[in-house]
Amino acid sequence: MLSIIFIWASCSEWNKQIWNKKVIVDEPVLNNTSMVNEDDFIKIEKKLWDKIVLSTIELKVIKKEEKDVLTSQYGSPRVAQEWTKFVLLEVSVKNILKEPFYDWFTDIYIEDSNGNKFLPIDVFSDIDNYIARDFQPWIEEKGIIVYKVPKDSKLHSLIIWKGWTKDFFYIKTY
Repeated sequence: MLSIIFIWASCSEWNKQIWNKKVIVDEPVLNNTSMVNEDDFIKIEKKLWDKIVLSTIELKVIKKEEKDVLTSQYGSPRVAQEWTKFVLLEVSVKNILKEPFYDWFTDIYIEDSNGNKFLPIDVFSDIDNYIARDFQPWIEEKGIIVYKVPKDSKLHSLIIWKGWTKDFFYIKTY
């Protein structure tokens, strides 16, 4: 079990390093021993309801919504600033390992039509059915991933790296 958790954490961290190169940093990003070169990756385009199989999960994006206010049964409403909005992706996730694991999908980006990339935001208490949870083997779970983007941001694609391969999935949500 410990090795599975380590592998998943490594995968998540490497994914963050790859995209940080474009999003934030001007310093080189290393993949263990070599430089990351985006041209070496294979872009696989998918659409809503298409199933993708990664190293640890099967994932489908079911629908996308845009909102100015997040509400939940228990928390206070969370209002976007006037120049921003929330993008909510309803996803279906199935753990394809033989052991449970916990995840909250902090390393799955969306990209807009201008090439801007956004990480999910932590809204655990601000929305019902947020995706953070324990995933039991072979049980499909549905939940929401939330992003905060500029108000004029449009045509979003979810970007996921399939660990230890050159495959990047771009799931169009429009």
